[in-house]
Amino acid sequence: HYQRQSKIETMVQSVITNARRAGAPKTFDKVWSKLLQAHLGAWKHAEFGLGTSLMQAQRYGYTQMINNATLTNSSYKLRLAQDITLYLAEIGMDIAGWDDELGKKHWLEDGVWQGTREAVETIMGMADYLEQY
Repeated sequence: HYQRQSKIETMVQSVITNARRAGAPKTFDKVWSKLLQAHLGAWKHAEFGLGTSLMQAQRYGYTQMINNATLTNSSYKLRLAQDITLYLAEIGMDIAGWDDELGKKHWLEDGVWQGTREAVETIMGMADYLEQY
């Protein structure tokens, strides 16, 4: 598990380094940049919420097997949220006018994300994780 996470981090850093060498950030379309800021930035909040919920839910697993599977899934979601955050922060350094707060704004206000946000926040507020099913 830890080796996998380490390899993912190395891969993300390699992609960023290679993209910088190739001058990729300068070729990003403005629409694509806004999409990354708004929607990839919002998605990280969903992943974080689900990862946090799974971390809490694993405490109530009846067997070690269920706990391990749930906690592993949690760590993958939290790691993905962290990777998205790091990726956006890195490319934001190379693109003029980058807004790190746009993803959070879309998560909180954009109608496209409100159904997902409601589901994630409902799950986060549950004490009985099967209650939603």
